[in-house]
Amino acid sequence: MKFFIKGCSDKGPIRSNNEDRFGFIETDYGIAAIVCDGMGGYKGGAVAAQIAVDTLINNFISLPQNFEPSKEIINIFKIANDLINKEGIEKPDLSMMGATVALLLIKDNKFMTAHLGDSRVYLLRNNKLLKLTKDHSRVQQLMDELNISYKKASDMTDKNVITRVLGINELSKPDISPAEAIKSGDSFILCTDGLTNFIHDNDIIDIVSGFSPETASEQLVYLAALRGGDDNITAIVIKTESD
Repeated sequence: MKFFIKGCSDKGPIRSNNEDRFGFIETDYGIAAIVCDGMGGYKGGAVAAQIAVDTLINNFISLPQNFEPSKEIINIFKIANDLINKEGIEKPDLSMMGATVALLLIKDNKFMTAHLGDSRVYLLRNNKLLKLTKDHSRVQQLMDELNISYKKASDMTDKNVITRVLGINELSKPDISPAEAIKSGDSFILCTDGLTNFIHDNDIIDIVSGFSPETASEQLVYLAALRGGDDNITAIVIKTESD
């Protein structure tokens, strides 16, 4: 299987700085791709997100070919969580900083996801868009508890309230999906909520289907900004094809 991957991030038309971060690596065993959305103030959010991305990428680089994915994901998330908390303790102006994280891991032509917060991973297969992650947010809780729409839940609470993140306290339990086989032609999209708040599923399908990963990631970010994006905007696009 061949993989083609690119990403794009922008502060958006309203925010004065970008607290989103992303990264990806191609290794002997496959690919690890990550997006993070920092929180904790003007400075803290960017620091937390950068620590998260750097830690996750550096640790995935060092893994042997035969590592056990779920075990290593939890271990690496814990390392990142501890480093964010340590930095916050040592520098009071960075206290209570944290970051969402959405991870896609490709190994042996199978994929799995892990996440904390409301950054997302999607799979585009046979022109259908599948959301692989479920938001850790108060809005999602209300949707589940009351069986109501996203709009109704958003009207009832602050849509920015996140229930699980890296940092701030002890490690929240990440949701980790089972491994699933990749099919030729599959595409994956990782993104922060600055994108999904302004981009519809059909937009993602059309753009990712019609362009290379580099152009698609740029177009997704550009469209979200054009529609008045009030947050930082980040997207990674991965396309696959048979050897």
